[in-house]
Amino acid sequence: MINNAAIYPPFKLENGSDDQIRSVIETNILGTLYPCREAIPLLKKSRGDIINISSEAVSLFPPLLSVYAASKAAVETLSKSLRLELAQQGIRVATLRVGHMKRIDQSALDPEIMAEMLKAFEESGFAAQTGEGMEESTVVNTLMQMLKLPADANIDFLEVRSRR
Repeated sequence: MINNAAIYPPFKLENGSDDQIRSVIETNILGTLYPCREAIPLLKKSRGDIINISSEAVSLFPPLLSVYAASKAAVETLSKSLRLELAQQGIRVATLRVGHMKRIDQSALDPEIMAEMLKAFEESGFAAQTGEGMEESTVVNTLMQMLKLPADANIDFLEVRSRR
């Protein structure tokens, strides 16, 4: 499991450095755009699928993750546009919006940042909305089922979230 906190810790936009903001944008937007661009010629031949991963942050608006949420919203917009752009070529494009995951490695965040984030999540009510967290295998199994979809169907958007 990739721990995004190791790539970029949560931050208030007003305090975010250019490097932190750029890291989030490059990881989530460019990190989705470039592989899609490279895969399209191959997918035209195989009539394959693109499934882009988004986050419940798009709809739940977590504090300290505004840039992250905005970048994942951009991923959803990209997927919607690509779906229409590539449909006639037999390429299915879907978005899988993933909810809260159980953390495997708590050590990636500085303890002070983690405490600030948890406090902000509690005070804003965000923590109450996310559930206890899903296992990695839950998301992997969901993704695999999306890929097994019969050729005459498409899942444009699917959100999988933790049960409360």
